[in-house]
Amino acid sequence: MTSEVCIVDLEGVAAEFTGYYGATDGSLIIRFDFAPNDRIGVWEIQVNEIASGKSSSGYVRLTVRIQLETLKLAKIAIQQTMNKGGAQ
Repeated sequence: MTSEVCIVDLEGVAAEFTGYYGATDGSLIIRFDFAPNDRIGVWEIQVNEIASGKSSSGYVRLTVRIQLETLKLAKIAIQQTMNKGGAQ
């Protein structure tokens, strides 16, 4: 079965993974990552099954997250401080 999946941000802008997907055995799994510049807030996921006309929707809240690169830089800064004798 083919379903139209719309993933929209809090301003109603469709995300990259919006599109048509085929379900296997009545199940559909879409894995997507939020981009660093995606808007923080509540996003809506809308699914419309084309053949039957059935639809459903749900919500996900994108919260503040710390980028992995930021964590690496913080770790380096801490290590440099400790190597200089800054931590007791």
